[in-house]
Amino acid sequence: MTDLRLFQREFGAHFEMPQPILDALDAGTLVDISWHNDVCPSFVRAGDEELDSATRLWVSPANPEDREYPEFKHFGVYDHSGNGRSIIETDDVEIALAHLLKEA
Repeated sequence: MTDLRLFQREFGAHFEMPQPILDALDAGTLVDISWHNDVCPSFVRAGDEELDSATRLWVSPANPEDREYPEFKHFGVYDHSGNGRSIIETDDVEIALAHLLKEA
């Protein structure tokens, strides 16, 4: 049996994660900090996982109908340093990753 990743344990083994995020996790560039009480899985840049104020990448389900907030984009990068400022919301995983790695 294959070990489940944290986001799969927290949000279900069926949660589809784009390959670039899986690649970044495997490379050690991202750290999965998903928690089941959040609305979707989230990730930070490696080294920032202990910071409550870290910039996070949130990944909503690919299908908008499956999202808690269907109007949200598939990916959101947010500054959690106190104001929860949105850095970018996009449906493009590469753009989201680039902003996370630049901002974090």
